[in-house]
Amino acid sequence: MLPSLPSPFLVITILFMIYLVIFYLLSNDEESSKEGNESGLSMEEIEQLPRFYYSQENHASATTMMCNVCLDGFQVGERCRILPVCSHIFHTQCIDLWFLRRNTCPNCRFLSNPWITILYEFLDTGGYTLNISYL
Repeated sequence: MLPSLPSPFLVITILFMIYLVIFYLLSNDEESSKEGNESGLSMEEIEQLPRFYYSQENHASATTMMCNVCLDGFQVGERCRILPVCSHIFHTQCIDLWFLRRNTCPNCRFLSNPWITILYEFLDTGGYTLNISYL
């Protein structure tokens, strides 16, 4: 006696599941290679981002009082950077190291390229104002 053949529905289902597994594995490989190729900013680009000395008066209304890279609080007199497009604040040394590896804000993932910042400030009709003293 010959063994009975599996139903066509079962064969199609198994082939479809194999296809999904292969597709998933290939898409994850592409995503990981994209992450590996994500380039950070150059030191020249990083230095163009505004720096300031942190003070309570300038940031009394800030919603967060800590650097989200190192998760440490800001102290009066510490050197910080503000990202002009999204206005997030970080310790200078923390965000500089971050931007050497990545080109997005750690909080909102907005691209933090200085050319984007210049374009944003140019197109922003309300003007970009922040009560801080730049170095």
